[in-house]
Amino acid sequence: MEGALEGTVRVFAGEFSRSTESLPDPSGDSPALVLTPGGAACGRIVAVGAATEIADYGGGIRCRLADPTGVFEIEVANNGKTDLPETFRKIPVPSFLAVIGRAQLRSGSPAGSAFIRAESVQIVSRPLRDAWILRTADSTLDRVAALADALNGKAPDPVVQAVIGSYHTAMPDLREIVAMVETALAGIAPPASAAPAPEEPAPAQDAREILIAVLAEMQGPKGMPVEELVAQAALRGIPKDRAEAAIAVMIREDDCYQPQKGSVRLL
Repeated sequence: MEGALEGTVRVFAGEFSRSTESLPDPSGDSPALVLTPGGAACGRIVAVGAATEIADYGGGIRCRLADPTGVFEIEVANNGKTDLPETFRKIPVPSFLAVIGRAQLRSGSPAGSAFIRAESVQIVSRPLRDAWILRTADSTLDRVAALADALNGKAPDPVVQAVIGSYHTAMPDLREIVAMVETALAGIAPPASAAPAPEEPAPAQDAREILIAVLAEMQGPKGMPVEELVAQAALRGIPKDRAEAAIAVMIREDDCYQPQKGSVRLL
């Protein structure tokens, strides 16, 4: 199991954002660890993805960081002790970022309450983002295997036991996490040595099919912000201009509508 006592935990956004439970830090020196449904005990965490929004709020900066499985909510405290808020303000959107920070749960712990209190940020390349996906996929599958062993009767370690007890984990839950990992891996660009010869851009229909699939998987009751949809399209190899053009066609042809300004939702 990948814990938070040594090093930094890697978890996909689709798993981290579903976290509602915590685990006391055995050392007693740090806040409670965020316990994810896939078995990660998160203290310090590294998240890599595409920044889809960076905005000021009363206490500092909020950033939405998308990986192929979902979105991390990042917060930056404006306490005057570091120049981190100003660093975030200068980052162009969208950009691939690596953010290291403390995993936290908002009080009350409703679904979707997990967020990262940023300690550092760096603009990174897509290959580095892809490398993070590969390492995170390996860590996630290791944790799933440990959970599966416990469900099949093997004595669990304390983290595994806490996950199963807190989330009432069953085999279908583990299959969902494996499917999430497959989604993440599908968004990785092939190595340069394996890249095919240059071709014409994919037809608009392909872009539309991908955008519809993203909306079907990730939209909420109020739809999905256009900026976030465009960023998710970029993670799947669709340039920003083609994604925006395809969204305009989808709206015009009634594949989707705008429940509010700046958002779209499938009909």
